[in-house]
Amino acid sequence: MQPSQLDTNFLGFFLQVLSLSVTPTKSFMNLLRHFLLFFCFSSFVLGESLDLWRTAFIKAARSEALAPNLVVRNLTILSIGSFECINSKEKIYRSYLDHNFSTPADYDEISALRGCNLALSTFLHPSRKSSFVKIAHIDSLKSGKIAHNPSFLYGQKIAQVLLAERIDDGSTTKITYIPKIDPGQWRRTPPFFRPPEQPHWPNVKFFCLASIKPFLPPPPPEPESMQYVNAVKEVKIWGAKQSPLRTKLQTKIAEFWKGFSYTSTPPGHWNEIAHSLARLKNLSILEESRLFALLNLSMADAGIVAWESKYHYHLWRPIHAIRHAGQFPATKHLIDPNWEPLLETPPHPEYISGHGAYSGAASLMMELFFETDQVEFSVSAPNLPGFTRSFDSFQKCAQEICDSRLFGGIHYSFSNKKALQVGRKIAQFIYSTTLKPL
Repeated sequence: MQPSQLDTNFLGFFLQVLSLSVTPTKSFMNLLRHFLLFFCFSSFVLGESLDLWRTAFIKAARSEALAPNLVVRNLTILSIGSFECINSKEKIYRSYLDHNFSTPADYDEISALRGCNLALSTFLHPSRKSSFVKIAHIDSLKSGKIAHNPSFLYGQKIAQVLLAERIDDGSTTKITYIPKIDPGQWRRTPPFFRPPEQPHWPNVKFFCLASIKPFLPPPPPEPESMQYVNAVKEVKIWGAKQSPLRTKLQTKIAEFWKGFSYTSTPPGHWNEIAHSLARLKNLSILEESRLFALLNLSMADAGIVAWESKYHYHLWRPIHAIRHAGQFPATKHLIDPNWEPLLETPPHPEYISGHGAYSGAASLMMELFFETDQVEFSVSAPNLPGFTRSFDSFQKCAQEICDSRLFGGIHYSFSNKKALQVGRKIAQFIYSTTLKPL
């Protein structure tokens, strides 16, 4: 954990004393013991406070059955607010927000976090207001600070600036999308034929990217190309409900990462991975808050680019490519009017994979932050209790998430591959330009 400047000076003084050829007095050792207890407790409380709010946000997303893009947007807003409150004390990194108010005297990060996160939480998830108020109350009792102190009010100002910046970001806009009827174009998919999900998301304001042009992927393969034909053949075999090739483990992997409503969704999974590694690596509270801000910023912008691609190219999903394969001469030998995928097809166009874009961004951001891809971690999922996936690499995890979409019969391999590339490109840009050291 990263100590404050006062703590650093104290520890430095202590180390100097130990280097002398004198025996520290009993009173000095008692003072040191009290200081270390206070320091460890302060760091623990700060870390626990971050955990409380993140967990509550993910639970709110599950209970409200939010789409992944909205989940990661809200998590990004929370993560930025948390980073701003903690970074405000010593200002080691560049701020994300543009504001001109200064921290109060005797600034307390825990109170600022409470003020900021309470304001953000109740605004973004009003139906869960009572839960957030309880968290704020518990947080206040643990920290021993009065509820509405100057630092608390400072945190609320941070929240106000952040919400003002995102209030008209396009996330609540409603537009009408008419599904296509031309061969190869997306239309509603069985069994529920749900309406297109979030066709307005391409119009959402980026958090970091200045323009979509450098990040939008090229068009998908033409239906008469061998790449397209082979991809349809591949998903038909591997992704069928009764696939002759898919193993029991691969079937479980598809179920594990499916990320529909009421689950963690892909952004939630990556936040849980980051949480476990923040504890394992003993990150300071500032570094932890920066990790989550960078992680969610990259996934949020990756989601916007992915949805622009989906509603720009309108490519149909495997279920229609196989059931209506006769509409293209190159694929007519693959036709199967009764073919079913293992998983229910998500209600939006095929190209590129949302799971792939999130995971490409998240995996590279984690690699850049920890300065290595070779990190061991495990992931669990609420929909498969007792079943855990373990990895020794961020990129291997991202690849498995993409493979799970092929095993599930809901994505072509080229959609997964291109999504990973797009996500990684976005993460590289954001890491090199955002929240840099001063």
